[in-house]
Amino acid sequence: MRLPKSSKAVDNSVFFFSVRSSSASIGSPIVYSIFTNQVLQTSLGYYLNPLLNVMLGVVVLGERLSFIQTMSFVLAAIGVGVMVGGFGEVPIIALILAITFAIYGLVRKLAHVKPIIGLYVEMLYVAPFAFLFLTYIYNKGESVYLVNVKDDLFLYGAGLITVLPLIWFSAAVKRLKLSVVGIIQYLAPTLQFILAIVLFKEEFTKVHAITFGFIWAGIALFTFDNLNKLRKTSQSR
Repeated sequence: MRLPKSSKAVDNSVFFFSVRSSSASIGSPIVYSIFTNQVLQTSLGYYLNPLLNVMLGVVVLGERLSFIQTMSFVLAAIGVGVMVGGFGEVPIIALILAITFAIYGLVRKLAHVKPIIGLYVEMLYVAPFAFLFLTYIYNKGESVYLVNVKDDLFLYGAGLITVLPLIWFSAAVKRLKLSVVGIIQYLAPTLQFILAIVLFKEEFTKVHAITFGFIWAGIALFTFDNLNKLRKTSQSR
């Protein structure tokens, strides 16, 4: 399936879908995983996300996939299967995060809207729901906002730290191939993995080791293939 390169109707529908998808893909699974001590699932989801980016690039944008890249998907799928078999449960948080953020990346690439404007409209869409939630917890006496200056400054800082990467991501995805965006995104899950083990002291079992091992092997294959292609391209110029 291939989408048309441009048309006003497609641009508008894609853009407003991005507004809806962003609210589902950014924030909620991450916050939930932190409060429920499942940061490893967040790391797993972000490791899977670049591979799903490439899959969407192949299916929707018609980008080509090499044999090595195909094998990387197979290894990642085996890794998820190991976790399902080992724990008897599907890594829901990881899959939701990976799938929704991959869709969001695709939509932001297709939408002919400037990054800051797009993010502004997305925040306008989410703001009323956030305001209702904040009002609800404030009336219940559970709000941490407007309680003391220190916490308020941390919350303001968290908002800034959240918004800037989204702007940069939106700008980057416009300029790069979706497969290249996938390679760059490996940094975030690595840092989350380290935080989960070192800072949050989450349990890392043999099942986790095997799962991440398969996924890391898939990522290594995928990265090697892309670096090899870049090297050949630079030599031919």
